[in-house]
Amino acid sequence: MRKKLPVSKNSFLTAYPHYVNISSVLFDDRMDEPFNLWISNIKTSESKFNAEWFETEITEYSYSKKVENRVKVILSDLNKISCHEGDLTGCNDSFKYIHTEMKGDGYIEIEIEHFKNTGVWAKAGLMFRESLCSDSRYISILATPSVNGIIIQTRESAGTESQYEYICASLFPTSMKIERMGDRIHLYCRNLSGKWEYIRTIEFELKSHAFMGISLCSPENNAYLNWIATNFIQLYCFQDFNIHAIPMNYNAGIYLNDDFYSFCPYLRVQNIKYSLLKKNNINITEFIINALDDDNYIDVYLNEYFVPQGKGFGKYEYHHGNMIYGYDLQSRTFNIVGYSEHSVIRHSLLSFQELEDAMIEDGREGWYGIGLLSIFKLHPYFTYKFNLDLMLQQLEDYINAKNSLESCSLMENYDSRIAHGISVYDYLILNISEFQRDIRPLHVIWEHKKIMLLRLKYLKSHNYLNIKDFEFLYNEYSSIERLAMQTRNLQLKNNLRYDLDNIDRIQKNIEMLKCREKDIIPKLIQACQPNHNNN
Repeated sequence: MRKKLPVSKNSFLTAYPHYVNISSVLFDDRMDEPFNLWISNIKTSESKFNAEWFETEITEYSYSKKVENRVKVILSDLNKISCHEGDLTGCNDSFKYIHTEMKGDGYIEIEIEHFKNTGVWAKAGLMFRESLCSDSRYISILATPSVNGIIIQTRESAGTESQYEYICASLFPTSMKIERMGDRIHLYCRNLSGKWEYIRTIEFELKSHAFMGISLCSPENNAYLNWIATNFIQLYCFQDFNIHAIPMNYNAGIYLNDDFYSFCPYLRVQNIKYSLLKKNNINITEFIINALDDDNYIDVYLNEYFVPQGKGFGKYEYHHGNMIYGYDLQSRTFNIVGYSEHSVIRHSLLSFQELEDAMIEDGREGWYGIGLLSIFKLHPYFTYKFNLDLMLQQLEDYINAKNSLESCSLMENYDSRIAHGISVYDYLILNISEFQRDIRPLHVIWEHKKIMLLRLKYLKSHNYLNIKDFEFLYNEYSSIERLAMQTRNLQLKNNLRYDLDNIDRIQKNIEMLKCREKDIIPKLIQACQPNHNNN
């Protein structure tokens, strides 16, 4: 038996382990693709294969609109399909339906190679439907891209609320099949090759003349970007980098008691001490397997002396965070993500024994997460709407070096040793000579600019920026991002061979970054104003 929760292999938040993990869980490797679904191996009743197929966007108001599509192409090779922005829910559906007419018995089967993680309630799968009306009776087997798994969803009577039932986890590639035999509907799915792993028979009488086909929808496209585009604007740093082990970071939310995940609204988080598990004679391997079976990811600090491909593997003790996202009972291994020796994100395998050897209980439990297991999973319902006003306020705070979380002093006392917003550049210049081997602050600066480019694309795609403003701002910020990357790389080079001249160049580049952002951010704020955008 094995299980692997979905993760992105190309995290764009990489400065610290918890950001790597959040980025890995929320986002998709194919995020920039215009398509949502990759399907193949479509099989259907022979007579249905040769029938006419249509692509219909079924909504409450346009259910009768039919567009004849690429019949044989749809039903042959690997296909990429875009979801309709809508949902199969409530009393009226809004989705894309690739279908043909169905008289009497028949079946359709597909393999979903990949389903882009646009949100927890994106859906794709197979459906028998009585009509093309939005409130029609139907029965379907659908995949969601993550926590909500594979579901059976039905509408028993026209115009009534649809109902769904969770049946198993979504692990791609996954195959599914729906078959009509009289008044009985057989539903099948499997995640591995071989026999069908799940078979369900439901009594569901359909009219003789009905429809069969592929259904797909997504309430939003890349919904998690709503949160990223609103957030990750503010920066803070300690005026003296000696004060804290994390000298510079995003002001993305409050971290209390070394809980590095609760600030993310999409996650349900629990934290537990490893020592508490030991005192209760709970085997750590079994505990983690049970957590994974419940669709939880596990962030745990490990002694990387015992972690293959880890920074100190076989050489010296080095304590760092790693995320566990899968297991295989046959090979007795866990799937983990962490940093390699050269601080590159690596996905690798860790044996059960290596995990037990690497677990840390050294008297510093809870110190920056050491001795804690952070157990988190995607929230099955939560959505976050982009907040333009909040984004603009954070940009104002950033350029004015103001603490955007000042009102949160109800939860945490204000620390006068911390600098905010654009003033972090000044303290980076002051500290870079002494801390020139710590690449993280300049990496955060570089990553901050990459996120800004992502944000600008988001603003354009959602019509908060007109094309002219977008092209100007994107070109300017692309140049700023390149300068930030060059400065970071210059520091990496200096770590290999120290050169005082390089330190001077790094400091001048940091000052230039500050000046250019002070110039460009007010223009971004102005460009996003509603009156400006309508001109």
